[in-house]
Amino acid sequence: MTFAEAHTRLQTHLRAGHLPQAAGALRDALQEPFKFTELQQLNRTNAASEAAWRGHLSARSLRIAILGGFTTQPVREVIRAVVLAEGWWPEIYEAPYNTFETEPLDESSGVHAFAPDIVILATGSVNLHELPPPGADEALVAQMAEQVVAGCAQRWQALCRRDGVRIIQHNFETPADLPLGRLEGRLPWSATRFTREVNDRLWTHDGGAVRILDMHQLTSDCGRRHWHEPRWFHHAKHGFDPALVHHYSRALGGLLRSMLGRTRKCLVTDLDNTLWGGVIGDDGVDGIAFGSISAAGEAYAAYAHYLKRLSTLGVALAVCSKNDPAVASAVFETHSEMPLKKDEFAAFVCNWEPKSDNLRSIAKHLNLGLDSLVFVDDNPAECDEVRRALPEVTVIEMSGDSAYFPRRIEELQLFTPLDITQEDFSRTASYAALRQISTLTQTPGAGLEAHLASLEMEGSIHQATTGDLPRIEQLFRKTNQFNLTGATYTQDALAAMAAAPDCRVYAVRLKDRFAAHGIVSVLVARLVQEEWQVDNWVMSCRVFNRRLEDAILNHALADALASGCSKVAGLFRPTAKNDYARTFLARLDLLPSDSSAEVTYSVPASRPALPHSIHLI
Repeated sequence: MTFAEAHTRLQTHLRAGHLPQAAGALRDALQEPFKFTELQQLNRTNAASEAAWRGHLSARSLRIAILGGFTTQPVREVIRAVVLAEGWWPEIYEAPYNTFETEPLDESSGVHAFAPDIVILATGSVNLHELPPPGADEALVAQMAEQVVAGCAQRWQALCRRDGVRIIQHNFETPADLPLGRLEGRLPWSATRFTREVNDRLWTHDGGAVRILDMHQLTSDCGRRHWHEPRWFHHAKHGFDPALVHHYSRALGGLLRSMLGRTRKCLVTDLDNTLWGGVIGDDGVDGIAFGSISAAGEAYAAYAHYLKRLSTLGVALAVCSKNDPAVASAVFETHSEMPLKKDEFAAFVCNWEPKSDNLRSIAKHLNLGLDSLVFVDDNPAECDEVRRALPEVTVIEMSGDSAYFPRRIEELQLFTPLDITQEDFSRTASYAALRQISTLTQTPGAGLEAHLASLEMEGSIHQATTGDLPRIEQLFRKTNQFNLTGATYTQDALAAMAAAPDCRVYAVRLKDRFAAHGIVSVLVARLVQEEWQVDNWVMSCRVFNRRLEDAILNHALADALASGCSKVAGLFRPTAKNDYARTFLARLDLLPSDSSAEVTYSVPASRPALPHSIHLI
């Protein structure tokens, strides 16, 4: 599908009032290369339907300020499209040209009056006002680099005076002109080495409220001489060639998705002519193109290795293929060059049913929303069927040369994490355990309690430590289904609460006989007038239906009672995705089972403990 085709679909769906399908078409459009003028046309289409979009999004908006050291019009247009595609109406403040240094420090400036949720500091090598003098020693180079970063930090601090503000800071691409040639990489005072020194220091600040957008890597990917277009800079002060705006869109989109908890969680792949060349039912294991048998086979094997690498970083893999399951399984069991094994897939669905039906089953099995899935298939008809039936699913049509399949996925940055935690490395094992547990659940005569006891679960609930904070921040950002209020926290805010005597930040770990799942739940509460008030409580979908939430509530009630409090209370804010949390509270008679409005709940600290099968240590 081309950008123009996706744009036409978007217009058709908007005219018909089909907003979910329009959102899917918008995401399809942003997957494809586009010109800057095409992006502007796309945004005009959406602006003309603003009322419909706002209604569809339940008035959910995101306030983003752009402060730039070059013309920020391309940045603005990218934000308008990407933020809407991910489920927020964008409200944008664009500061006057080249005021990125002064606006943050002036409390009466437009950016402070706007009160943004996110501030993008769009700077580039043109804003490195002073390079080291020829012959400067490493100490002077380090001092000058630190001055650049200190200026950035001063602006971050000023912008973050209002709670909840998050920063996206461009790092610096290598400058356009490099008069030292090959010596740029050797001499510490060269523009290349100085830029690297500044960027290395910027990366040490990546975390919490401040995130670095890697413009240095993006420029390298696009080619430095393609990125720097002097005619555009001198005539219109563009920081990069507008013809490359789709590359910038993918980079910024990947970071925004991870900051907003919209990183995709599961890649679902077809098999025939997607994971290997040929049709396994016709060609057999020895006849498919896979591995060193041919150049095409090597390319398919490289794709399989890429998927395996994704799985080690916490992305769940699944198969959805129209095939005989025994025939398809043989490739994973007997092909000597296949790096993936069947038990590494969180779900393995081979049948002749519509793929949209199978994707629904996969999402349900993994306790994931459909918008967490990325479906990869070479067949345009299958891709179209899924797009029409499940507009929430991101569809990647793998047409063309298989040598480019890994690049196609990587360029879209759908799985880019904000941070990597220990739990990410164990996530594949958790999903594999989910398959084994599902098998146990389906055993004839096995009741729920017997099933839970057979898991031999062990858990711990403790006040969060510094080492827990990256994972806790990640959980609040990414968790939707068991999420009581939607509140998120930076690591700095979590650290302050964990250290405060009137706060609790419970970090909950769980393991069973199949896998160690790490930190899977967090509850944040504050002592207010002799009661514990829950700010928010989240739990990973990987451990649903185990009564872990009952064990956590027991612990919170016991802690409240020991602290002299009479109850644990809080707010439940329903969303389109947190029905699991609503069902839990309704099971305890804490809110009406059909509640669709914001509700407060209260649990007496003396309430009898709820039964569960988890051994707490």
